[in-house]
Order: sequence, then structure tokens, then C-alpha cells
Amino acid sequence: MKISAKSKLSEQVVLHLAAEIVSGRLLPGETIPAEIELVNERDVSKAVVREAIQVLGAVGLITVRHGKRALVRESGDWNVLHPLVQDAFRQEGRGRELTEQLYDVRWALECFVAELGANKISSKDLERLLELRDGMDLAHRSQIDVRSFLDLDKEFHFILARASGNLPAFAILKGLSSSALGDWWKRVSAGDLPLLAEQHSRIADALAKRDGRAAAEMMSEHLKAGRAVHIIQTDTP
Repeated sequence: MKISAKSKLSEQVVLHLAAEIVSGRLLPGETIPAEIELVNERDVSKAVVREAIQVLGAVGLITVRHGKRALVRESGDWNVLHPLVQDAFRQEGRGRELTEQLYDVRWALECFVAELGANKISSKDLERLLELRDGMDLAHRSQIDVRSFLDLDKEFHFILARASGNLPAFAILKGLSSSALGDWWKRVSAGDLPLLAEQHSRIADALAKRDGRAAAEMMSEHLKAGRAVHIIQTDTP
């Protein structure tokens, strides 16, 4: 679907205001600039500004008030899993800070679902995880393209999260994979594949033995290694 010119202009206004909020130049409880100010400052129409304000409200950055200027909301209300909010963090040089926090959440949840999944995973899901383990091992040994390897990697994590039976954890992890953490897969190179294959193999072996503690420990090692690479590169172009 073709994006309209108005929507593109709205995105620019949205990112500008989101950056003002994320940076702290607009504080919680303060009002955003008046509609006419934004029209003149950004050289856009009232319709564009109104669309931008609705988007900012939808992601929790502001409270939209009929007939009044919108109010900036507390940071705890922001939907930090939304790409717009994350773009604002990166623009303001806070990308690494947010990525570290997202990784803390991912680490806690994935270690949790690994331990839980060891006890709850069905024979069918376990069989598929072992197939994915073997597929990743074969992929890196045959020097298959990185993208194909990572498709197996992603499926491995999604199946394990689902197998835990904890629907909120699964939903949050799906959200994290489409957030800034999703960029991690873009940074993986062929040289990383042997270690990734080995780590997934250890996790799968622990699951096959129904050893929840070992599965959680292996998952922790895996995520710590990925975290180091991802966060170091977060603020690089």
C-alpha cells in the first residue's frame, strides 16, 4: 500500500515531538506546542499535525485532550516496544540505554520459559526443536547463508516460548523480537554461526533431558553472548 505524502509528513512531526519528549526537553505534565506553532514551525498542514498528535497519543507519549493542548505523559506510560518510540531513543543517543533494558527483560523471560519449557514441552515441539538444532548445525557446517540459519534460530526461540504455556511471556517475547532487539539478527555474521549452533545444541540437549535448570543456564549463556555483541554495536551507524 502506497504511503500518502500527508502520512510521511506526519511521521516527521511525530518523530520530532517524540524526540523532544524522550530527551526530556518536554517534561511530563507539560503541554506540547500549540497546533498553530507546529504548523508554522514544521511547515505542514493542520491535518498533518492532528494526525501526528493522534499517533503520539496511541503510543502513550501524550494525553490527547479535546479542545486543549496535549499533555506529556510519564515515561512509565510510553510504549517502548513501538518502533516510533525506539527511533526517538536512538535519535537522542539513548539507543544503547533502551537496548540494555530490553535485553534485561528478554534475559529474564527467556531463561524463565527455558526452565518452564523443559517440564512442559510436548513431544512434538521437542522433536521440532531437535530438528532445528540439527538444521542449525548443518547450516553452519555447509556454510549456508546467514539468513537461512537465523530463520531456524528464530523458530527455535518461538517454539520454546510457546511450549512454556505462559501466554503473557510468549506475547512479550514476540513483541521484543519486533522491537530494537530484532536488529540483533541483522548484525549476525557467518563467523558467529558456529557458536550460535553450539549454544542452541546445549539448550536443546537440556530440554531433551527435561533438565529445566540446565536449560535456563544454557539460555543465559546464549543471551549474554548475544547481548555483548548487540549492545556494543547499538549506537554504531
